[in-house]
Amino acid sequence: MISNVKITVSANKLYTMIYLLFNIAATLNNSIQLFFNTKISLSTLSYGNP
Repeated sequence: MISNVKITVSANKLYTMIYLLFNIAATLNNSIQLFFNTKISLSTLSYGNP
């Protein structure tokens, strides 16, 4: 019984770590996309619309 509890706790920790990593990755992805979108918008504005 104790070993089952230990496995559950470590599985929960692993799940939490994976969840946090996915959240960080998603946040970074959004930031990068926002950065590139801003960059594209600025370059479009400076060159003017074709």
